[in-house]
Amino acid sequence: MGGDDLQDQEEAMRWLLGMEHRKERGYLITIHYDGVFFYQPLRNSQDNVTEGSNVVDNVGDKEKGSDDEMDKEEGNDVEMDKEEVSDDDSAHSIDHLSEGEDELLEVRKKKAEGKRKGKPKAGPSYDCGDNVCDDAMSKNEDNGCDLKVEHDEFIDELMKALKTNESEANEDPFIEDKVDEQYPIHDPETHWKLKKPMIGERYEGPKQLKDCMTYYALANGFSLWYEVSCNKKVIARCGSRPPRMQDETKGKQKKHIRYPKIKKENDSEIDCPWRLYARWMQKEQSFQVVSMNDVHSCSRNFKYGSLVNYKWIGRQFGQRIRLNPDIKNVELVDLVMKKYKCQVSPHQCSKAKHWAMHVYEKSLIEHYGMLRSYGDELLRSNPGSTVKLGVTVNPDEKVYFDRFYICLHGLKEGWKNGCRGVIALDDCFLKSVCQGELLTAIEMGTINHIFPIAWAVVNVENKENWTWFISLLSEDLELANGDRVTLMSDQHKGLVEAVKDVLPNAEHRQCARHVYENFRKSFSGVELRNLFWRASKASYPLLFQSVMNEVRLANPNAHKYLTERDPKTWCRAFFVLHRGCEAVENGFSECFNVVIVKVRNKPIITMLEAIRLIVMERMHKMRRLCDSWVDDICPSYRKKIELAKLQQRYWKVVPGGGTKFEVRKGNDAFVVDEEQRTCTCRMWELTGLPCEHSVAAILFLHKNPDNYVPAWFRKEMYIKAYSYHIQPVQGMNQWPANELNKPLPPLPRKMPGRPKKKRKRAVHEVASHTGKISKTGIAMTCQICLQEGHNRRSCKREPIAKPVKPSKKVGRPKKVAEVVQGNSMADAIKEGTSMEAGKASMEAGKASMEAGKHMSEKHQWRLEKHQWRLEKHQWQRGH
Repeated sequence: MGGDDLQDQEEAMRWLLGMEHRKERGYLITIHYDGVFFYQPLRNSQDNVTEGSNVVDNVGDKEKGSDDEMDKEEGNDVEMDKEEVSDDDSAHSIDHLSEGEDELLEVRKKKAEGKRKGKPKAGPSYDCGDNVCDDAMSKNEDNGCDLKVEHDEFIDELMKALKTNESEANEDPFIEDKVDEQYPIHDPETHWKLKKPMIGERYEGPKQLKDCMTYYALANGFSLWYEVSCNKKVIARCGSRPPRMQDETKGKQKKHIRYPKIKKENDSEIDCPWRLYARWMQKEQSFQVVSMNDVHSCSRNFKYGSLVNYKWIGRQFGQRIRLNPDIKNVELVDLVMKKYKCQVSPHQCSKAKHWAMHVYEKSLIEHYGMLRSYGDELLRSNPGSTVKLGVTVNPDEKVYFDRFYICLHGLKEGWKNGCRGVIALDDCFLKSVCQGELLTAIEMGTINHIFPIAWAVVNVENKENWTWFISLLSEDLELANGDRVTLMSDQHKGLVEAVKDVLPNAEHRQCARHVYENFRKSFSGVELRNLFWRASKASYPLLFQSVMNEVRLANPNAHKYLTERDPKTWCRAFFVLHRGCEAVENGFSECFNVVIVKVRNKPIITMLEAIRLIVMERMHKMRRLCDSWVDDICPSYRKKIELAKLQQRYWKVVPGGGTKFEVRKGNDAFVVDEEQRTCTCRMWELTGLPCEHSVAAILFLHKNPDNYVPAWFRKEMYIKAYSYHIQPVQGMNQWPANELNKPLPPLPRKMPGRPKKKRKRAVHEVASHTGKISKTGIAMTCQICLQEGHNRRSCKREPIAKPVKPSKKVGRPKKVAEVVQGNSMADAIKEGTSMEAGKASMEAGKASMEAGKHMSEKHQWRLEKHQWRLEKHQWQRGH
């Protein structure tokens, strides 16, 4: 380390102490932060002392001197600065100190003590008069400058403390130390590995003391247990816990002395002598450690019993659990072992997860009681929104939750200015303690993305709740009678009736996926499946009738079933035109349900806030999405236009006069009207985008198909939909208080079986965690009674001996000409029943054996096998 670096280090230390040092006229002047001056000679010479007295006069009394004398004195100072410091001064100079020179520090300490031995210590003077200063300088000259020694000692200690990262040395040596309190106070901010109870230490209460002891045990591997643990006192010991005093014949009992003292014969059998006793203080409200034997004779332990329970695990890893609620119990066990060297069970971690989430989300009663405050906060932060709370008042005057509706202003205005008017209505089950359902209204956005509009929590899905939800939605979106609105939903009867009552003029489509799931329960098979989807996606009526005729030929009952289900609601050939949507499935509602699947098991406030944050974050991402677009047409529709341009090459355009064209490919032909923007395939009117037939006609006119894309699918409309913002909401502790009656949670409805969180999969769906095909529908055969319809686990019949199966001969059979007379085995089977066929086959076999003496061994083995099967069949019919 160079001299310049050490000098900078010394200046930094002086700044840290609030001091300023400078050299003038042979003296080191120290200016303390409170204005006190100290003077130290740089060399032990009489001239410097005299000059030092002049410096005191000039600084303290501010006397004027001649300029020539001042210049001369300054020149002398420069020459003295250039001179080297004596060996005696170098012992006290910080410039000669480098890292690792601890021996030098000890030498300097001894040197300073030798100088001060037998001499009184000179304290700091706060009077800057001439006599005092002269006396101080004379003492410094005669006695070795005690102030300088004290200062250098402090610098030495400070440097040593900085090397060892000790903060106690950062104190001013000229300020008297504060008197410590008689008993220390426990600092909860101490690192958990350094926490240790001490005699006389004061705590807030028994809980804080127990936390400190838990960390102390974990850091050192001590097996601590509580002999007495109550609100008044705590007695803790170390070692193995003795068994409780109880009479096994009377069951578990609580005695006054629960853990008796067990006398040991040998000293080696004595447990660890560590013991702690703490109680409340009499003169103040503090919990104090009264006595403690801080001696351990035990070995390292990794199991801590009641010290580490599920609540303690939940407190330590609560933040990690809340960030990742799906963390596995085994992973949590590994985390506890890695950080605290403590063995816990997966069951403890499972309870810790539930406890951590429950503490974070508060109780259900508090959640439902805060719904009014939550609604007021939404209305305050998002003016123009709609929030409705429905309650039920019982005869006992108790108020219970019934339903809750939310439609934010940003979503409401975004739908009015940038959406097509295709709304999907759906519901999903809640997985919390109090069962209920979440009703949602989702718009198919400009680029076929989900655009949430409103959602509501209800107790049950029925016509009344759907009518209430659709009525509020109609008021918010100004739908009137639903003249320009298309709704899509499942086949719920209450929803269908509610739409007819509230929006009678709206087009109501049924999800083809739900129709097919009910259809396949009675009519399964690949052929009928393909025919159904061809019929649902047929764009014009003649194509639909053609496919339905194929369904009639395949299965007349299936044709009758589909005809009764009102094809106008699930077939594309009968949809209302000019709505910009040809979808036959309610896929965008299912997408939203998948997004919120992890929050549906939360209490109501947490769930509603999570949904709002998900929608808020999505709105921001969708606004940022269009920043990189270079085209006026949305990317997803640009791909469809380019695909239509590729497909139009296979169609021939025949002009029919004016703006009408006949587009042909083989026997297929469609009429396109360029001016009216129609095509007889109806896809142009359904989707709003030119189909491949219309693109062929447009290109025949040497026009650009991009000019025929409607405003629904352009960037300008997309920006309008997402230009409205959802305003942020304050935290739960800052919501306005509402003094109205707080609703209670709805009375839970007991459902049969264990509550399920996963969606019920259809029969044809394969479980994601298995790689096998489901055996549903396959007839089982019992291996005990040889009967069908059950397996051996549920069989209650007596076991039956199986017929002995003939063993096949080893080796390749020889090829010998076979001569069989009479009726063959196949002819015999066709003539009669199974029994008669079996007998006929036996007779034919015998005839062949009699007729041909050179029968092959292979044929003989087959005959024996067939005879065994016949005997088994007869035996089964007999039983």
